[in-house]
Amino acid sequence: MKEILKRLKDHFTSLPHVLLVLGLIAVASALGTIIPQERPAWFYLERYGEFWGNFLLRLGINNLFKSWWYVLAEVWLLVSLALCTYDRARLAWRRPSWWGLALTHAGLILILVSLLVTPYVTRKTSVEAVPGQMVSLSSQHFPFDLKVEDFRIEHYPDGTPKQYYTKVSVWEKGEKVREATISVNHPLSFQGVKVYQMDYGWLLKGRIIVGDRTTPFTVESGPEHPLALGPFHQLVAEYYPNLQGRPQVFYAFYFQGNPVKMGLLPLGKEGELPGAKIVFDRAEQYTGLEVKKNPALPFTFAGFILASLGVVAHLLRHPRRIKPGTNEEGGD
Repeated sequence: MKEILKRLKDHFTSLPHVLLVLGLIAVASALGTIIPQERPAWFYLERYGEFWGNFLLRLGINNLFKSWWYVLAEVWLLVSLALCTYDRARLAWRRPSWWGLALTHAGLILILVSLLVTPYVTRKTSVEAVPGQMVSLSSQHFPFDLKVEDFRIEHYPDGTPKQYYTKVSVWEKGEKVREATISVNHPLSFQGVKVYQMDYGWLLKGRIIVGDRTTPFTVESGPEHPLALGPFHQLVAEYYPNLQGRPQVFYAFYFQGNPVKMGLLPLGKEGELPGAKIVFDRAEQYTGLEVKKNPALPFTFAGFILASLGVVAHLLRHPRRIKPGTNEEGGD
């Protein structure tokens, strides 16, 4: 039994094995930043094709940081760090000058544990709101509500977007407590919550008219945002603010996934649907925000501080001194 435990310990503390797992985690994490996460299955099939889309879904790369193999690699690294920390602590018990290394390993364990639990404790939501709209974040267990006061886009001389700015106000229990402007790479931070500027788009408000009955609807512009109109019908609309010199909407009406009617309509003009008419009354530009709260983040920072203090303590107790005219092995 002791021999088996020794072999397991040697396996977990082997430097080549540790480097291999670290490399796997590094490559996987890079993929997680490149490949969009937590999208519906059709997104990956449409974007990457049937073969690669199914490959990503089978490996769980669509939700990478919760995939079984990624979590297993993190747990493996955690066990390895715990064993190394135990060895360093035993050494430091006999030689107090080595406490710096023990602190460094303890800090790394704290970092890894916080990263391991982050996907399970992080609360986040996406917000698509037009200026003047109040977003009830408190109903989603965030500590405040958010009102979008204004949204504007800064453009380059050639007309391409340069930066997005969303002016918001923060409300607590019906009272405004703060105002801020959010832009790309400049989120709002308040009470442990971060609000990021993500994107923008158009909301189309219109009506479907069947005989004497009128049904209002709101649909987000773009083919990736179909609006369900019952169990079998869908509406997809794409807004063009300046098509042929005026705002127009291209729309497609689907039945059981197959298009049955398409058209191009100016705002306010009636179009045809099977057995009905459709009107797009107006388009409103919205700002896309991401709201995120990660309770594990302070522990990640604490781990970095602890590891850094350990490195500094070790270097102070074990400075490397090389005499002039000698190499590192002490030779001339």
